[in-house]
Amino acid sequence: MLLKHRLLAGLLTLFALPCLTMAQNFPSKPVRIVIPFAPGGSTDANARIIQDKLSTLWGQPVIIDAKPGANTLIGTDLVAKSPGDGHTLLLTSTAMVVNPSMYAKLPYDTLNDLVPITLVSVSPFALVTPVDTPYKSIKDVLTALRSNPSGLSFGVSDSSAMLSGHLFNMLAKSDMQAISYKGAGPLMIDLAGGHVPLGIAAVSSVQGQVKGGRVRILGVGSTQASSLFPQAPTIASELPG
Repeated sequence: MLLKHRLLAGLLTLFALPCLTMAQNFPSKPVRIVIPFAPGGSTDANARIIQDKLSTLWGQPVIIDAKPGANTLIGTDLVAKSPGDGHTLLLTSTAMVVNPSMYAKLPYDTLNDLVPITLVSVSPFALVTPVDTPYKSIKDVLTALRSNPSGLSFGVSDSSAMLSGHLFNMLAKSDMQAISYKGAGPLMIDLAGGHVPLGIAAVSSVQGQVKGGRVRILGVGSTQASSLFPQAPTIASELPG
């Protein structure tokens, strides 16, 4: 029988494993993992970690194919419209479950065109800034926004990061504007270059630039400190909620 397209749930996304009957000869050809982000972020890194393992397990090449743009819609739609034989997979983020609430109409049916497989990784978002800005803490950002609610902007890696930024706006009573990027990779390049004052992306996506001393982590969006950056406070410690 024809299988529906399989969805590898990625960063911050939880999907259940459906009860599907796999053909005994699967895979019968190379398998493509579509990443709906530009290279350089955590989703891309996750794909490269599992690429060799899956290739060894399946005895077939596993190809990573980046299809960024439109808050993951381009890559997701490509997978949704691919042959339903399981040889085209999607590794994505929580944008998958956020986009139906952000767009009046999607080019695919989220619930019926894609079948979830498994959770790959979980990482909280982080609020970061270039090291040469005056913002050393969440409190510094809040102080700046109190005097000028729309004086800052924030770059985001996908629609779920954008929602996190707007939640920050709502709680801080600010009006920062979101700048959308095709993934955390391009966002971190602009942050390191000082082209955007703030950024929101997964902790696993920001760690390279933070550890390299080009970007400062101000706080994490989880209830507890991150194991990667235990010194970074939670955003809720300065902005409850």
